[in-house]
Amino acid sequence: MMLAIDIGNTTVSVAVFKGKKIVRVDSLETRRTVPVLRAAFEKLLKGYAKRFAFEGKALVCSVVPRLNPAVRASIKKVLGCPVFFVGEDVVVPMK
Repeated sequence: MMLAIDIGNTTVSVAVFKGKKIVRVDSLETRRTVPVLRAAFEKLLKGYAKRFAFEGKALVCSVVPRLNPAVRASIKKVLGCPVFFVGEDVVVPMK
């Protein structure tokens, strides 16, 4: 399983992949305080952990840097999987 997260100015979109197939898509509003968004995000992740027996990695693309530390910490706390941020951990452009 892989988690793909797009942190935009309006929403945080989350997709769960099993191989090349998307098995779940959710979104949260970005315009929340960091603690409120983090709590909602962790609740979502806990549901994924129960429903999908999640063991994999997470790939995150973000244009809202203030949310990055909370998202990284939440994924590690709830899922315990490696987290890769595009532009930080994954160098772009990819060759």
